[in-house]
Amino acid sequence: MPKTEPHNEDEFTPLSPDLKVITSHDGNDILQYLQVPADFIQGLNWSNNPGFLKLQTYFNPRKPSLGGEFGVKGLKPILREMDDEYRFVLVDDKHPYYLYEEWGGFLNWVKSRELDYVDTDLEKIDYITCAIGNLNLEPVFRGDHPADRAEKTTNDGAGE
Repeated sequence: MPKTEPHNEDEFTPLSPDLKVITSHDGNDILQYLQVPADFIQGLNWSNNPGFLKLQTYFNPRKPSLGGEFGVKGLKPILREMDDEYRFVLVDDKHPYYLYEEWGGFLNWVKSRELDYVDTDLEKIDYITCAIGNLNLEPVFRGDHPADRAEKTTNDGAGE
């Protein structure tokens, strides 16, 4: 069983004290995920168990990973859906939150305005999992993040 401990670096800073970035040491590999309280997902079809989050497959920085494939720094899993969809709710260091569809290989950014009306990370994660079919999602491609496009448009328009 890999050893786990809270993560101390200044990467993603959760808004909720209930959330913790956990670092799992698996041999020479350092794997991270965002831990939610156990009662948060009780009765839901989502898992926060590190053994189910495919840390070695998708989130090992020493191997080809989702973050590397899409050019998203610090991509970490929060939850993984346990039915046939196998979707992940993810967070990164800069533009949380994401939805990854494992079967199709699609990474989508959840536009932040969708989450403006909820205050804590747990509320945002809850909103994402409950409104999954109605979210405003933007596809992420390597070298082309929708948040960067929005920032560039805003910055380009400011000088006009």
